Amino acid sequence: MDGIRNLSGTLMRENDCLVRFTVQDYLVISCEVLTDVKNCPVEFLWAKTKEDALILYLKDRLPPETRIGLSMTLQAAGIPYYDPEKIIKYSHGYNVSDKEWIQLDGENYTFEEIEERAARESKVLYDRMAEMVQVPASDK
Repeated sequence: MDGIRNLSGTLMRENDCLVRFTVQDYLVISCEVLTDVKNCPVEFLWAKTKEDALILYLKDRLPPETRIGLSMTLQAAGIPYYDPEKIIKYSHGYNVSDKEWIQLDGENYTFEEIEERAARESKVLYDRMAEMVQVPASDK
């Protein structure tokens, strides 16, 4: 998988487990659908294989590299450059436009905790970015 070297977890919709997966050394080494495929993310309905569907899904969880201001947002999050693996681990693949996210191996969050974390982290990121662009008083 391009850009994601090692990532293991479960694709979730709210608190329902959908797909369990492991990416190791950039390859999907396991991908187990845990529910009826009709309940999985849309990529699982039309991709050639479930592994292809997983790759497409993970890519969809990432912001476009060309997004204006992305570099500053990543820096504020402690991610020095566009690194798909670090971005997904930081965000849990959560997107405010749906109720899907990624439960990383070794973690035990609920959907509600992920939503709360995303809201809290958004504020922290905006505050950090504001600090990054502030002109020091001596330069005014």
